[in-house]
Amino acid sequence: MRRVTDGIMGTQITVELWADDDAKAQRAIDAVLDEMRHVDESMSTYKPTSEVSQVNAKAADGPMRISKELFDLLVRPRNIRFLPTALRHYVRQRRLSVRLPQTHPPG
Repeated sequence: MRRVTDGIMGTQITVELWADDDAKAQRAIDAVLDEMRHVDESMSTYKPTSEVSQVNAKAADGPMRISKELFDLLVRPRNIRFLPTALRHYVRQRRLSVRLPQTHPPG
């Protein structure tokens, strides 16, 4: 078993992996940590340089371009509850120039 503990997204995270090949295991752990760092850098509301923070800061000024990654997150209605309040308000008010799909409870 390989275990790595790191601090990402303002919290301590641990990645554990069981594998027969140590090199492959380390590459997989590195890929997980890289993706978590990427999400932290682009989506954190605590980093003023993140794309989400930039949208929060400028949303009231009018339409703005966003990455496909953020757009894809925003058009998934079930994800909207995870967005910061200011960004969620912006999405609901402006709809980012698209209509967001309606959600229906399962069943």
